[in-house]
Amino acid sequence: MRFLLIILILVCRLSISQNLVPNPSFETFTICPNNTGQLNYALNWIASISSPDYFNSCSGSIDVSVPKIFFNTNYQIPKTGNAYAGIGTYSSQSNNFRENLSVQLISNLLNNYYYSVRYYVANMQCGPSAHNNIALNFSSALTTTVSAGNTVNLPMHIYKFGNPIIADTLNWVEIMGIYKANGTEQYITIGNFKDDASTNIDFTRFGISPPFSAYYMIDDVSLEPICTPFWSYRDTTLSIGQDSVLIGPAITGLNINWYD
Repeated sequence: MRFLLIILILVCRLSISQNLVPNPSFETFTICPNNTGQLNYALNWIASISSPDYFNSCSGSIDVSVPKIFFNTNYQIPKTGNAYAGIGTYSSQSNNFRENLSVQLISNLLNNYYYSVRYYVANMQCGPSAHNNIALNFSSALTTTVSAGNTVNLPMHIYKFGNPIIADTLNWVEIMGIYKANGTEQYITIGNFKDDASTNIDFTRFGISPPFSAYYMIDDVSLEPICTPFWSYRDTTLSIGQDSVLIGPAITGLNINWYD
């Protein structure tokens, strides 16, 4: 038998919260998109790998209009407002094909402060595959490549609890977590940071023949400071190899300390 005392972070929001992500739902733009690969038209956002796409209802293009996109064969209503972004995250025709998008935060994160992170993704069925490893990364500098054939192996700081395959083509899937800053972070990046061999890909989800690819829409990205009082979980006795305990809510990034 083993006795474990579990210390959890109980999240409480500050009385005044500020989203440190500028243009979080891609609503503000310099030019209305008229073709694919125009993420740079969304104010503040950066195409850090290859050419992510920008979708907005202002567009008359059959490729990047909202809610119908890509030759009107796909339909996705924005999570908020009239716009969202999109990234290719896998292709069976190109090894380690990736598109990442990044943004510089409104201000640097503070050392040893905790932040609540949340963003939403939806799978585009015409891919027609789905996979895990959709994640958000914090960095002090912007990491870029000139092509989509080079996977950037960044730490997966915030991802869906359990890192499941995300295949929902109808609903926006919430991804949330808690991040403890080291005080150097200036950028966030969203994408698939693992290579093909390290990505669990479902080729059978939509019953369509190859070639296969995967594509995800992104909306409503938020990063807010939180206060973190500590709370002790009830004392629990576990039998090794027999019992299990789910610690805290289903979010990533929780600081959990185990004590014998």
